[in-house]
Amino acid sequence: MADDTTAAAAAAAAAATATPPASTAGPAAAAVSHDGGGSIVDRRQALQAAIVAGRRRDGESVDHAPAATGAAATYAPAGAAPPPALWKREELWRSSDPAARAAAAMDSFRYEFDAPAGAADGGGAPPPIEIEEAHDAIGHRVWDGAVLLGKFLEHLHAAREAVVAACAASGDGGGGDDDAAALAAAVSRLRFDAPTPAPSADACRVIDVGSGTGICAMMAARIAARASAPLRVVATDLPGVVPRLARNVAAVGVAYMVQAAPLPWGDADAAAAALAAVSDAAAWRATAAAPPAPAGVDVILACDLAGPPVPLGAALASTLATLLRAGRPHPAPPPILLLLCQSHRDLTATLLPALAAAGVHLLPLPPAALHPAYRSDRHTLYAAVGTTPAARP
Repeated sequence: MADDTTAAAAAAAAAATATPPASTAGPAAAAVSHDGGGSIVDRRQALQAAIVAGRRRDGESVDHAPAATGAAATYAPAGAAPPPALWKREELWRSSDPAARAAAAMDSFRYEFDAPAGAADGGGAPPPIEIEEAHDAIGHRVWDGAVLLGKFLEHLHAAREAVVAACAASGDGGGGDDDAAALAAAVSRLRFDAPTPAPSADACRVIDVGSGTGICAMMAARIAARASAPLRVVATDLPGVVPRLARNVAAVGVAYMVQAAPLPWGDADAAAAALAAVSDAAAWRATAAAPPAPAGVDVILACDLAGPPVPLGAALASTLATLLRAGRPHPAPPPILLLLCQSHRDLTATLLPALAAAGVHLLPLPPAALHPAYRSDRHTLYAAVGTTPAARP
């Protein structure tokens, strides 16, 4: 058995780096630019082979394979089946198994949405998101936390009452009850599938901080598009990351909802520019007929951010706190921050206390509120509620 396992893993490693015949890539995969060899389909099949071979990574069993649709492995859970192993690519990347590492070294990424309840054969699900990746910089690849956040957003929009109830039940019977109530209230109004409540009745405004490949911004756009709801997202990152981010947004076809913009953490002028961009309704329409609206943001996304903890922890906390103070004027509800942190990131250790020092009260979502097939001990999803400025004369 050991020899068979080694042989299967070696074959998987070879398949992961081989250039496949052109006929093996589906239309979506063929449309993506690949810097390395091998289509995403063949790399997934190689990874599946390594998993099925019974390999283990960091002491965790990976004996189950990801669900599959046609030739390509997907991220959609199948009923009560184990979570798809493929979404935890970082764990495979850190594995001591060369085959697992080779198979995880993909140069493109495909995120598939769950089909709505009752839909057969995936009907009614938004189109998948497939984007290019690179391994030469942090901002050019998709981290596991992005999949977890995306699946939470899907789960929230498909089972809102259950998610809100899980948040409300997360109190400890003491002072934590107030936090649980605040968390449930915030999550209950977090939605991308409808305009904002009156009096604004406007597109939901989102700023994605440290957007990287843009995957979280595009997930929000796909959820809004499925409901024909208005949405404006400014996806931000360092200036050197923005060109690839903009290419990804254009390739996925959501540029009418998502704009890419530079926002170095701690740069107050760049934060103000992002706020102005997300608030300028006329700039997002074919005509300039829309009346001007007060500046302000509704939702801030910040997913699995990484970088040198000093000084970036304090700089990032400053930017997030600034955006949380930049809600629409009263009586609009205050903005909501969704912050996903990974425990092993050095940045997390400096960011969380810096946010507390800046007056940002983070509310951890309980595991029961997350997508049942996409949870991880390494990740924590937090929410925070900002402030609403006084009404302007």
